[in-house]
Amino acid sequence: KLPLFTLPVIVENEQLQVEIGDRVTYVDLAEPSYQKSFRIVADGHDPATGLVNKAKPIAQALLGVVEGSVVQVLIANRPTKRFKLLKIEREETGT
Repeated sequence: KLPLFTLPVIVENEQLQVEIGDRVTYVDLAEPSYQKSFRIVADGHDPATGLVNKAKPIAQALLGVVEGSVVQVLIANRPTKRFKLLKIEREETGT
């Protein structure tokens, strides 16, 4: 019988790279006291519930990076933002 819920798994001693489906926590380097988290999804987009589509600039910047990385996000007609990836959470899959 499969559980009705999944728990996030934080893998230590292994450099996880951000993938679709991961929950990421990051900080805006211009406002270091403000942390934000969301899950990167392949379909849909609902920032109010913490879901950001893989095609959005912040998701594009974070995909493939490891914890501790600093990324730049370029959005038309806005100043460049710099974010530091603090944590990657990946739900356990499989048996």
